[in-house]
Amino acid sequence: MRKLLFICCVLACASVAGAKENGKFEAGVFFPAVSATAFGDWGNSAGTSVAAGGFGYYTFQERMALGLEMAYDFGHPLKGTNIDVTMFRLSPLLKYSGETSMFGKPAVYYSVFGLGYYHSSADGSTSNDIGFSLGEGVGVEFSPCWLAGLEVRWHHVFSDPASNNLDFMPKLSYKF
Repeated sequence: MRKLLFICCVLACASVAGAKENGKFEAGVFFPAVSATAFGDWGNSAGTSVAAGGFGYYTFQERMALGLEMAYDFGHPLKGTNIDVTMFRLSPLLKYSGETSMFGKPAVYYSVFGLGYYHSSADGSTSNDIGFSLGEGVGVEFSPCWLAGLEVRWHHVFSDPASNNLDFMPKLSYKF
């Protein structure tokens, strides 16, 4: 776990070092996001949670960016119990994007891939696991440097039982 946290810190520091051009950085938040449990044992035994988080990206090539995301699921209710499963995640991300226009305004569309650390807890027990995520999103510039958008992402956590979540995240970000 320490190695993963160290790698995440190194990626975060590397992503903010040395940018001299405007628009290379993007920082933002998502809330209220919906984290729906998907198929498998996890999907059959737990319900949907509200989630929130923050993210940052550094564009290192025209269409490629490295980033880091932290998020928290406030509680997936276990069916038939009064127990909620909370989940914290920390994920380095790779984003591939393109530009277009929507509603007469500049917009971006993108794909994102992440590997991450997932910490879940319920009723006094905790679990630390590794997982990955895949997603698609779009953002529309509503004011200079400000983007509003939506991202849909699938998370697979290598836990016992394996956890599959599908997140729907309204996002607000600032490019600088």
